[in-house]
Parts: sequence; C-alpha cells; structure tokens
Amino acid sequence: MEVAILDFSWYGNPYDVASNRLLVEALARRGRLAEVVAASAAGPGPRLAAEKVWLRYDLRQPADLNRVIEVAEGLTRQGVRVFPAPAAVTNAEDKWQTAQGLAKAGVPIPQTRLGGEAHHLPLPIILKRRVGWGSQGSCVCRQPADPGPAVADLDAYVAQPFLPHDRTLVAAVAAGRGLACLEDIGGGLQAEGRVGTVPWPTGALELAWQALQAVGLPTGTVDLIETADGLQVLEVNSAPRLTYPHLPAVDLAGPMVDAVLSWWEMEGS
Repeated sequence: MEVAILDFSWYGNPYDVASNRLLVEALARRGRLAEVVAASAAGPGPRLAAEKVWLRYDLRQPADLNRVIEVAEGLTRQGVRVFPAPAAVTNAEDKWQTAQGLAKAGVPIPQTRLGGEAHHLPLPIILKRRVGWGSQGSCVCRQPADPGPAVADLDAYVAQPFLPHDRTLVAAVAAGRGLACLEDIGGGLQAEGRVGTVPWPTGALELAWQALQAVGLPTGTVDLIETADGLQVLEVNSAPRLTYPHLPAVDLAGPMVDAVLSWWEMEGS
C-alpha cells in the first residue's frame, strides 16, 4: 500500500465514505495502491505500512482537531509524508487561525474577533464554533439581549458581522485550477439536488487559490459570499466533500489527487 486514507470521520457522515472511495479509485487510476484506514479517537497513533497518508476528517469539536494533529505529528516524526501537513490542518480547520492567516495574506474576509471580544463588532453578528462546519453551533445575535454561548465558552467561538450577501459559493480548486464553482441554492450543502454549478464570478478562482495558499494547501474548497463590497472568504476546507451524485460531470477527486501527488513530490525533493 502506497497511500493510506486515514479516516477520522466518527460521526457517520455518508459523504465521507463516498469521498474516501473516490480518492481510492482516483489513486488506482494513477497506478497508486491505496486503502482507507479507520483512525481511533484515542490511544497511540497507528503504525502504517504506507509511505504516504492522506488525512480525512469530520471535525465538530476542538478534541477532534487535537486528535488529528496529534496523530499527524506522530506520523510525520516517523518519516511518513502526511497530507494535509499538521500546520495546514490547524490553519484551515480552526476558524480563528484561518482568519488570522487569511488577513495576513490580504485575503478579503469579514472582520473576525474571538467570541469574548464580540462586543467590539456592530450588530448583527454571527458566532461560529472555531472547530466545526456548516452552521453547527452557530447563532446570530441581532440585539444585545439575544442569547448566545455561555460566557465561559466564548473563546471557543469566533464572531463576525452578519453580512447581507447575494449568494454563497463553494470554490473547488486544485493547484490553481478551478474545478467547479458550486452554489448553495437552498436547503444547505447537505441537501441532495440543492447544489448546482455556476459560472465562476470574476476573481473567484484567484481569490479561492490565494486563500488555499495562505493556509498551506495545494487543493481544497473555499466558501465564498458575494457581498456589496465584493467577494469575501468565509471558510477554507482541507478535507472537503468530494461527491455530488446529481452532478456527474463534476470530478473533484481526480484533479485533487493530481495536486496532492505533485505536492508530495515537491515536499520529498
């Protein structure tokens, strides 16, 4: 086995299973033997026969992220070539780290504060868990008296202005190449048939690629919103959903595999 798809998806998300399968199939078409290995939630990290490891995960709380980083760093110390690199996982999957990295790189993002400093932002604001995806645990506060997270938990959240926007886009990019621009057209990205491809808005591909590079990724997806002030980045996804059965022409896995194989070659040179 050349590549282990090390899966930290403990919540039964069916898209993770399907996405992992697409990666194994794409690697096989390129002559690379791969298999999916389930990661444990605790205990010693795995000792794998593979020389390369592709991390896949469904992170919903800080302990999930900490576990992925613990295992990834252990594998790196063993000489295994790990994608994404541990630092890139943190940069992409901790929204506070993401915001700092994107801002430093000049990527347009909503003004972002730790939850404990949310009072510095004008209402309405949205509070998002630092670790998690979609709207899990998020809440919008329109008035000072609106309920939010407990004070003791505020720094587990980031706060941003709740910006009016025309549409939400998911930009899939591999090594600077635009794979698909997907629009959430209702029901959330988890609703089958509710996501469609749209033409790339001006500057969207360049912005998404800049965001991926800023967190240290050669490929991934980037959540964008179209606001009155132009496109802004909301999130960077280092282990994105790769399967859209109702969009058979969309191939994310193949080009992403090519990008990661090239990244491994450069990292090893």
